[in-house]
Amino acid sequence: MAKIIIAGGQLMDAATLEDSSALAANYPLANLLTLQPGERARFSDPSAAYVVIDLGSAKAVTFAAVIAHNGGAAGEWRVRGATSEANLTGAPGFDSGSGGVSFWPASGKPDADVFHSFMSFASQTFRWWRLDIDDAANADGYFEAGRIMLASAWAPDTNFEFGAGLGWLDPSPVDIGVAGHLFPLKRPTHRVQTLPFRMVSAADCLGGIYELQRLRGASGDIFVVLDPADDDHLHRRMLHGLMHGTTAPLSIQFFKNYSFSLRVEELLV
Repeated sequence: MAKIIIAGGQLMDAATLEDSSALAANYPLANLLTLQPGERARFSDPSAAYVVIDLGSAKAVTFAAVIAHNGGAAGEWRVRGATSEANLTGAPGFDSGSGGVSFWPASGKPDADVFHSFMSFASQTFRWWRLDIDDAANADGYFEAGRIMLASAWAPDTNFEFGAGLGWLDPSPVDIGVAGHLFPLKRPTHRVQTLPFRMVSAADCLGGIYELQRLRGASGDIFVVLDPADDDHLHRRMLHGLMHGTTAPLSIQFFKNYSFSLRVEELLV
């Protein structure tokens, strides 16, 4: 089991999208910068879709994600970072691989309601970034995504504690008739994670989750991967959402060690 990864969207909140391949009408590039994954950008040619990102200044990045996308089973993507826009294709300082990286784990494309793909890599500090998509066999005839994310992700030295939870929230109200019949008003369900942590070092806690909560609060999106090494259940164990309901402070449990708990609710597509 690999350690949890939690990435915040604050770099993307301050970023600008400088260039891209052709997009369909009414599916603008700006939708990739909103935290609502149901607001999509749609690229007309799935075999050569790309977007260029300007972070404004050189920032450390360890994580990239394409969120709520329609990638096909053979879809691949590539991430590059550089000191200038021209160097993204001419002389990138970081390149995830010229042959592309599969959207999916070794187990292949899962049967899921929503699809996310991510990369985690050693820290790379650049201002300019480019994401390329090669999904020529996409059955939809286009590639679309609801959010992209570059981040300096938090991967704690001490993993989450036993007792972590993953499940579904169903907000559907149910009326009861005079004869006792139940009449549900169906509404979309979404997932929730509860993540307890114990014995986290002060350096890891205050430099990690404290800063994430300061920067994202309950209104900024984060991306959570519970176990990056779990090929079979990876799609079930990663979530794009808000730290909604996380209210307890970080507690000093022992000398220079902290405990805390996170609650993350999924943003609906």
